[in-house]
Amino acid sequence: MPGDLSTDSGNDIELILGKKLIMYSLLASIVVVAIAFVIYGEHGLYSAAYGCLLVVINFAIATKLLAAGARISPVALMAAAIASLFVDLILLTVGTLPVAKADWMNLKVYGGALIITHLTAVALMARGVTGKLAYAGLRPPKRSI
Repeated sequence: MPGDLSTDSGNDIELILGKKLIMYSLLASIVVVAIAFVIYGEHGLYSAAYGCLLVVINFAIATKLLAAGARISPVALMAAAIASLFVDLILLTVGTLPVAKADWMNLKVYGGALIITHLTAVALMARGVTGKLAYAGLRPPKRSI
């Protein structure tokens, strides 16, 4: 089941959550790119698509690093989280510098696409994870009066 977050299925929870995060970022990318195309035309389309592509790559790298770290130990998981942050910052820097002065690049649209896609995907993911935890029997029992 796609929304199942239990670990009984034998899958790593980090991979399950990471795949959902990538799916949410792809869904957000469709909307962001379409809006950028309508408002800014062809250059907006290219800039937003490039920014959204970097977000998806960013989440894929973070997912792989977190899953690898989680298999080792909780300390390795935290080290992988910090490492993925630095790898992602390097990816965004290396991905931005060569195209910053390109004719097709609109930096406002590119930056907006990065921010909106990241925030939308994380907000949708947080909403889903919070809902799953709330229904997983973690609430305290109701007291009878």
